[in-house]
Amino acid sequence: MTITHRTTEQLAHACKSEVASRRFQTTTQITAVPPQLPRSPALHLLRFLDRDAEVSRTRVNLPHWRQDGRTYFVTFRLDDSLPTEAVEHIVESRRAWLHKNPEPHTSEQRNEYFRLFSEALDRKLDAGLGGCQLAEPKARELVRDALYFFDGDRYWLHDWVVMPNHVHLLLTVRPEQPLSKVLHSLKSFTSKKINALLGRSGVLWQKDSFDHIVRSEASFERFRQYIAENPQKLAANTFEAGLEVATWDDDVEAASRRFSRSARR
Repeated sequence: MTITHRTTEQLAHACKSEVASRRFQTTTQITAVPPQLPRSPALHLLRFLDRDAEVSRTRVNLPHWRQDGRTYFVTFRLDDSLPTEAVEHIVESRRAWLHKNPEPHTSEQRNEYFRLFSEALDRKLDAGLGGCQLAEPKARELVRDALYFFDGDRYWLHDWVVMPNHVHLLLTVRPEQPLSKVLHSLKSFTSKKINALLGRSGVLWQKDSFDHIVRSEASFERFRQYIAENPQKLAANTFEAGLEVATWDDDVEAASRRFSRSARR
């Protein structure tokens, strides 16, 4: 008989990952998605854009609007998943649209923005360009496990999907955990692990990410629906998705309350 000794930190991570995995209905095959998903069980954890609070604006290639401790829809992609000229076109079109449509935006403008830019970006990503390293199941597992690792600590993970060449997330970050730091940590860790797994070297992820502060519950549910529907046209076992389930057990409920209390401080 072999006895495997694990440190306190390893045991804590194993327990936390088990709690996280129980929160999600995880699938590698989607044949149909209802026109409207059941409401998220995590509404008490959401932190929407505060129109009266300061918004920081930064940019690498894409502009980013950030507020501490908010709920975000995030897309990050493999480095070779889009041609440079396609990205530049989206960036310039987005800049022109924002200049023409300053905040605050109506619901119609927000829907138009999402259709013109997020959906347009995704249509190009869904073409399956580049090496598509995430089509490898073990690579997707590394991303999934990395998402779970700081779930309930640095952020609360909502729905997610790992596609062959990009990742979509809905997450609520802790106020003291900038989204840029969270994403850098995820990308850095998974890049090293996936490169080692596949016997490759060099850049894996595109440095920049698309992120959007969620404005309302209706917007949040629209992003959830989008994540659920995104892989519908893909073959089974070329993606992995996790949707928060409607019924939580006591451990998950306790974890969500701890996160909620700490995020309000």
